[in-house]
Amino acid sequence: MTSPYFLAISGNFKLEGYEPDGDSVRFIPDQASRMNMLKNHFRIKPSKDGSVQLRFEAIDATELHYGNQAQPLGTDARDRLVSLLGFAKVNYVPVNAAVKAANPTAVPPG
Repeated sequence: MTSPYFLAISGNFKLEGYEPDGDSVRFIPDQASRMNMLKNHFRIKPSKDGSVQLRFEAIDATELHYGNQAQPLGTDARDRLVSLLGFAKVNYVPVNAAVKAANPTAVPPG
């Protein structure tokens, strides 16, 4: 079966327990089986909660997760993306920047 050039997969973005940055975020599809239609779908490794790492095409934000060599403005890039996705209030674990709590807890693409 040929993979479609474009494929809409509905679902929600999720932050809690993960470390989003300026060009990627976790995504939980409503129908995980739709991901099997994607080219190279065998590379997709869902987490225990069913979320997958979603990297945004053509966006290369400054890196937040380079250990002690994080790039300047990495936190700003992450905060801007999180805001654009529709998360209003996010609390981070200070050491590793994992999300402790987010309001709302999940957001559909919009």
